[in-house]
Amino acid sequence: LIEARVTGPGDNKAFLIEINIEDTRHNEVQLLGNGQWCIELGGRDCSLQMHEQKLAEFSLTEELLEQTIAEYLEAGKNRQAETLQQDQVVLREMCKQAQGFGTALGLDNVSTFECIVEGDQHYFMEVNTRIQVEHRVTEMAYKLEFTNPEKHDDSFQVDSLVAAMFLVACYGKILPKPQRQLRNLSGMEVRINATNQGLQPHAGGILHYWSTPIEGELRDDQGIGLRNPDTCLFQPYHLAGAYDSNVALSVTWGRTRLENLEQMARVLREMEVRGTDLQLNLSFHYGLLYWMLGVDSMVKPNTRFVESYLALCGKLSLGAKDIDLEFAWQHLSGSIKELGPEALRAFERKQTLLLRPLRRLLNMPHLLAGWLAKRQKPRWEIQNQKIQWCQNPIHVLRELYRYLHWEKRSGLPPSEIIWEDDHLLLEEGFRFYSDLGNRLGYPEWNNLQKILGNKAPVGFDDKLWSDVQAAHAGFQVGLVPLLSIPISLGISSGYFDWSCSRELIPLIPKEFQDAKRIKQYSQALASPPPSHSNEVRSWTGGTFYACETPSSPPYVEAGQHVEQNDMLGLLEVMKMFNPIKAEFPGTVRQVYVGASGGTLVSRGQLLFLIEPDHPIAQEDANTLAKYRQKTTLNLLTL
Repeated sequence: LIEARVTGPGDNKAFLIEINIEDTRHNEVQLLGNGQWCIELGGRDCSLQMHEQKLAEFSLTEELLEQTIAEYLEAGKNRQAETLQQDQVVLREMCKQAQGFGTALGLDNVSTFECIVEGDQHYFMEVNTRIQVEHRVTEMAYKLEFTNPEKHDDSFQVDSLVAAMFLVACYGKILPKPQRQLRNLSGMEVRINATNQGLQPHAGGILHYWSTPIEGELRDDQGIGLRNPDTCLFQPYHLAGAYDSNVALSVTWGRTRLENLEQMARVLREMEVRGTDLQLNLSFHYGLLYWMLGVDSMVKPNTRFVESYLALCGKLSLGAKDIDLEFAWQHLSGSIKELGPEALRAFERKQTLLLRPLRRLLNMPHLLAGWLAKRQKPRWEIQNQKIQWCQNPIHVLRELYRYLHWEKRSGLPPSEIIWEDDHLLLEEGFRFYSDLGNRLGYPEWNNLQKILGNKAPVGFDDKLWSDVQAAHAGFQVGLVPLLSIPISLGISSGYFDWSCSRELIPLIPKEFQDAKRIKQYSQALASPPPSHSNEVRSWTGGTFYACETPSSPPYVEAGQHVEQNDMLGLLEVMKMFNPIKAEFPGTVRQVYVGASGGTLVSRGQLLFLIEPDHPIAQEDANTLAKYRQKTTLNLLTL
């Protein structure tokens, strides 16, 4: 914001010029001071956010950028290296300004110097003169070494900023200025929140079980994960709507940003959470991490990225609801039956092996988005809207079970692992292709298919080769058309149109930048509770307000006519006020919750009865079923 003054004769007008920054990233610098000295501890990228709340934070240090620049140059990624060199200049200037600010201010605490970044420019936003929950990210990058100024071999190290705060509080200005020591090149944190798949707060859930952190994870969970000291059992925890939606912070670190992201993905994959009416944003983080790993671990999303990404997942969800897997199975069974009884038996053995993980993907759009993301070794390629397989579908299916964390493990219910018969069948296929590859010199999938379509190669007699071809046909039958369904959905939803530029900027199709489309698609991620077409129900538990203030008139009263998007009330959930609006024009026939001071409501509770101006047409079940079958057939043929 710039203030200027008109200086013409007899003129004394002032005016304001506000800078409009379109492509904003949120970076911040960690500071520590004792009133005399101030030290900066590198930066953090906090651009992944929603509802003005951060969702994930990544360390941003000169050491990380220096190493990654060298790696990019060695790999011939010169434009990416130039981009990070520019980021390095910006980071140095931010850190210099932050440290100078803290010194001039006489900072005697832990603080955060926050900036908006656009391209090669940064703009100071504010200083938070307190410790923030993302301080762990900096702790993963640096530790502090305090040295006795009178005895240089007398020193100690501190790897906690909270501990550093205590030292400043206890010793004040006599505390010597520390030196920062590199701890890890990369650190990151994801915020585990009580939100639904659309990242709306979801209160009222009860947490019954949470697995302990695995090696390589640091978890701040406010004590929720503590076990009973006598029984070692997890204590159920109620996620009440009166508190912030943040439940825990999961922190990982690595020698590179890539290794760091891979470790966080492993943490989220192996994290087990169970509860009643419990909704957390774990699948959102998991899927997004795989997207980032697929494009570039140093990708630089802006502060609006999550809105567009949610819209993408919402469009995947809308498409998934139109898929009938049972119909797809029956349709393929009819086609495969014509190949003979042996082919049909081989196909029928795979029913649960294939349909269980596919149902999981189609029911969880964030997991689907992560599975569709690129891998270091491509599983398929999209050419002219057609799928070209680069890997053996048996290997792709095996990786899918690992991605869903459904590998065979002991002590778990069948709903959370691969079933025994399916496991034996999948491993049988995997061993078959491993042994075959060993004898043939491990050809690529396309070459292996050509070899299998020809006469027996050296080392195989005709009888053995015929058996190999028959086994191959049996293992493959039905795999490609069924595994292609979610990939085809990705094609039709525009998923594969997303990419990352050489400047490390996410390239988002215009469709997912349009405000109306974003709202339309994102709503598909948060299904409302069951209701009749003339009912308005609370989509989660919280505090309902029928009027703006206790002295204000109610938003609506019985008998009042409302238009679409008219305000009906406010629902406060986890410190967020969410407007409840009319979804269609009509007349309010009954108000069920009308207290002015705020009333606690539960998920699905009836709030209003509205008679629509025009009868809402109900979809015919047969028509809907035929539409889903047609959509499924279209995806099978892509």
